[in-house]
Amino acid sequence: MNIKIRTSGEIRIIDFNGSLESGTSSEAESAVSELIEAGHSKLVINLADTDYVSSSGLRVFLITAKKIAAVKGKLRIC
Repeated sequence: MNIKIRTSGEIRIIDFNGSLESGTSSEAESAVSELIEAGHSKLVINLADTDYVSSSGLRVFLITAKKIAAVKGKLRIC
């Protein structure tokens, strides 16, 4: 998995490239958590180049949604 973070105004776009599964979900979760902890509360998770998402990957989305809700931010997954 390759993770790329881009900026568009106030929005951070996280591009996941490859498979989001048990072996890569901790890396993905860390990348997203670092953004939230740094104060970025408007996130887009881009899955255009993601070929597989396992239940571990879905867990990353749920944890991210909870963290974003706690800071009254916005999360979009596309």
